[in-house]
Amino acid sequence: MNAYMTKVVLKDGKAEITVPEGFPDGEVNVMVERIAPDAVNPEMVWTDEEWAEVQELLKPNPNPKSGKEFAEWITSDEFDSGDWSEITDSLEWVLEQRRKVIAGRMRLWDPANRE
Repeated sequence: MNAYMTKVVLKDGKAEITVPEGFPDGEVNVMVERIAPDAVNPEMVWTDEEWAEVQELLKPNPNPKSGKEFAEWITSDEFDSGDWSEITDSLEWVLEQRRKVIAGRMRLWDPANRE
């Protein structure tokens, strides 16, 4: 079983690590990587509540829909396409999202953007 944790507290050369609930007892390997304070983007840091919401969304659905049920749901009034209705070319939309991500990364590493 693997777990990646970013909330590790290092004080006086000792690390405090809290593993996720249900993690089995036993020996583990730990890799320590120092994160430069100016490399952390505050917009990308999640609160405990946001992380819990993501974990909840990632849990397997015990009652998955069949393909037919899913198709009926998408075409029903119950499904809210929201901003998706604006997408006319899915490939162009994906490429635009990638360009935005890359531009954000470039701003992160641009020395002119550092204080």
